[in-house]
Amino acid sequence: MFTFFPRSLVACCLVAAPLATHAQSTSFDSRWYVTPFASYVGADSSRQSDDGWGSGIAFGRAINPYWNVELRVTYESLDANGGFGAEYKNWAASIDGQWFFMGRQGWPVGQQYSIQPYLVAGIGAIKDKVEGPTVGNPDKTSAMINLGAGLVWPVAPWGRVVADVRYRYDDNRANIGGSNFNDWLFTVGLQIPFGPAQ
Repeated sequence: MFTFFPRSLVACCLVAAPLATHAQSTSFDSRWYVTPFASYVGADSSRQSDDGWGSGIAFGRAINPYWNVELRVTYESLDANGGFGAEYKNWAASIDGQWFFMGRQGWPVGQQYSIQPYLVAGIGAIKDKVEGPTVGNPDKTSAMINLGAGLVWPVAPWGRVVADVRYRYDDNRANIGGSNFNDWLFTVGLQIPFGPAQ
């Protein structure tokens, strides 16, 4: 009896250890969330504009331990070159998928939270509009894609810091600026889940 108990305990621990590890790696927060964010736009030289700033909001949800899906809307303002007082005022919307290739365990920070890296890809539309007294206010709505990488850092049950860098292809078809655009976007935001912590 006394020899059976320790052996059984060891056997149970050996079975439970990988199960516990699996549970940790597959646990995730499935609450819907909103992420207001600010962005810096590294503008394609073909735009003939300065780099600029933007802001936006994303709504999303984790659908399993490795994937989030988001609807993302952004606005940005870029001063056009040439001294004519013209300005790009662009609106964009996309559906994005985020792949958390390390699951949700990421890199531990302290005892409760971890930094979770991800890759992201999305497809959507962008409206490029130039406003100014001498440019005739042309605008064009085009398809776009974005690809990038980022980090999610849960700092509390009510919020997570999110930062990423993305390449954006704007299929402008030479209607504004003479070519398609290849921009870089750098964003930082605060992801706020809805409902009680899980």
